[in-house]
Amino acid sequence: MTAEAQGIRIRHRGHDPQVHPTAYVAPTATLVGDVRVGPRARVMYGAVLDAEGLGSRSGRRR
Repeated sequence: MTAEAQGIRIRHRGHDPQVHPTAYVAPTATLVGDVRVGPRARVMYGAVLDAEGLGSRSGRRR
């Protein structure tokens, strides 16, 4: 688990969250597992995105 400028990221079921360089993730947001935050997306304060076995995608598609 890491806490950084791009929120808290937790590896789950062998997957690490991925954040596009142009996305914003608040420092208090939590990303868990196979979560992908796409270009120009915003994940705001206190949000929790948890893939829980299925992938979760947010933001524009590449």
